[in-house]
Amino acid sequence: MKNESKDHFIALLFCIAVLGILGMVMCFFNLILGSVQIIIAIILAFLNVLVIRKKHGNLSDFIDNITFHADNAAKDSLINAPMPVIIFKFSGKSLWANEKFDALFDGVSLFDKPFETIFPGINRNVLLSDPSAFSCYIGNSHYAVYGNYVYGEKKDTTPSFIVFYLFEDTETYEQSIKYQEEKPVIGFINIDNYDDVLMNTPDAYRSLLLAEIDNKIASWFSFTNGVLKKVEKDRYLLFFSHNCLQKMMEDKFSVLDSVREIHCGNKFSATLSIGIGVGDKDYKVLDDEASSAITLSLGRGGDQAIVKENNELKFFGGKNREHEKTTKVKARVTANALKDLFSNASNVIIMGHKMPDMDAIGAAIGLCAFARFYDKDVYILYENTVPAVNGIINRIKENLDYDHVFISPETAAEHVHDNSLLVVVDTHKPDYTYCPSLINQIKNIVLIDHHRRGEDFIEHAKLVYHEPYASSTCEMVAEILQYAGGDFRLASQEAEALYAGIMLDTKDFAMKTGVRTFEAAAFLKRCGVDIQEIRKYFRNDFNSYVHIAQIVSSAITVNGNIAVSGCEHTSGTDIYSIAPQAADRLLSISGIEASFVIMEKPEEISISGRSTGNINVQRIMEKLGGGGHLTMAGAQLKNCTYAEAKERLIHAINEYLEEN
Repeated sequence: MKNESKDHFIALLFCIAVLGILGMVMCFFNLILGSVQIIIAIILAFLNVLVIRKKHGNLSDFIDNITFHADNAAKDSLINAPMPVIIFKFSGKSLWANEKFDALFDGVSLFDKPFETIFPGINRNVLLSDPSAFSCYIGNSHYAVYGNYVYGEKKDTTPSFIVFYLFEDTETYEQSIKYQEEKPVIGFINIDNYDDVLMNTPDAYRSLLLAEIDNKIASWFSFTNGVLKKVEKDRYLLFFSHNCLQKMMEDKFSVLDSVREIHCGNKFSATLSIGIGVGDKDYKVLDDEASSAITLSLGRGGDQAIVKENNELKFFGGKNREHEKTTKVKARVTANALKDLFSNASNVIIMGHKMPDMDAIGAAIGLCAFARFYDKDVYILYENTVPAVNGIINRIKENLDYDHVFISPETAAEHVHDNSLLVVVDTHKPDYTYCPSLINQIKNIVLIDHHRRGEDFIEHAKLVYHEPYASSTCEMVAEILQYAGGDFRLASQEAEALYAGIMLDTKDFAMKTGVRTFEAAAFLKRCGVDIQEIRKYFRNDFNSYVHIAQIVSSAITVNGNIAVSGCEHTSGTDIYSIAPQAADRLLSISGIEASFVIMEKPEEISISGRSTGNINVQRIMEKLGGGGHLTMAGAQLKNCTYAEAKERLIHAINEYLEEN
């Protein structure tokens, strides 16, 4: 009825308005008749107002009456709401609760109670969330809580109150918790160095060693009541529930340590790699996740566990140096594959990482010589941006036909053909390459790298030779060149570039060297390497030497055994070689087990990390988006000041120390 009255009132007003308008139009033709019509319209309008006032009283009273009833309805809906309701002041103190909410607390008065008292364990910052939503237990029941802001009459930007509505969902919530605990997890365990361990174990102890490894893994896994199957001689399949994974992570996959401590006649310890796939997905996807995790673990040198859940990675272990493989089968296979790829390519483009060092340039030059042996046009991406490597490049240009080999990223696209071959050396991260756009332009890619694998990887390479145990990429390339065949021979200057790369990454053969490192060096020496000539490339000018001394003298220590230093102003110096040299110098101080040097570059902050092996600097640098090896790593920070970089580095160090 109210709606009909409203419609009639609107229709009447419309008719009166039309009558008045017609009267005004009529005045142009007949003034008297038009005036009469206008007067009638005014009288009708006046009478209509009188009727309304008589029926509804004053118009403002009518509106107030509507508002009053609306307010009463809102209050009644809160008081008699079918769910518990509580109102808080925006300051965090309770203002009012309905009877259903009071019943949850046995009728105890909740007036003016702090938010944390009523919802223990919930941060009061939820009051700042719009809309606010959280969940909690009250007694034995679980509730989903939703909030709604209430603003004052002036519509201030800060709300006056927040109303919380509680919906009981105990059964649903506990079912979801049970599902999360019992959802399936798939994993793989690999014995990293199976062949090498057995080869260096007396025959009488081999069966005992393998049985002990099986026993350690089975004993560690037994609490899960899951499935453990040995699917290959050095590979195990795991199938268990998610709640067991939490316990594994809490004890940091202790099986890694227990297997490493096995001594049954073996000359060196066996190590494991573990890859776990988790998520709300089907078994096929979980298997792919676990396979990806185990591949990443092996690519990072083994002796560690990686849990992959919804593309998020968690790392455990990785405390030991990579064990050198005694067999060179992979190097020989890679050399043969490279021959085929070089033979079928229209041309070859080689690039390393941004701001390449001697390891990247030396490896590129060695592969350039290999490709030239097959009469291929070869180009190396490099501009004269790093003084530390310009000396050896100039020496090569003076003695060999390399004038048109080095090209800039801007001109690289001119040399890309349908059948071009791209060789990436000394990095496996697409964004770290000298020209990342080439990776998408060229379909045929070869990857050769020795750094521990990170989350980013050039996935679609046709040939991957990735060995984290190697001292340097130059060592890996030197091994490949030994299987080049025919009458292939390196020029002495090319051999010196490879030798310089090995010297750089091993700190003059003092770190991360193995038998194969010296065998590669011997091969290069036979190619005519002049050691004295190479040492000239590692000399510093006086200004750089002073900067290094200043960096060392201004170092601070974290945890008593980690040195942190840096330099904000580096104009006029070779900033790309100073940081690693200063980090090496800090590491020579007694009691220092790891060192980090921060350098401010024109467009970014660079951090170089070094370690004696007791601290994994790779894990620390990964927290800052970098990577590397257990004993040598780095990171680059963009849009960051020197002070911010130092603060982030110290935070990453402390985080690593807490984890270990």
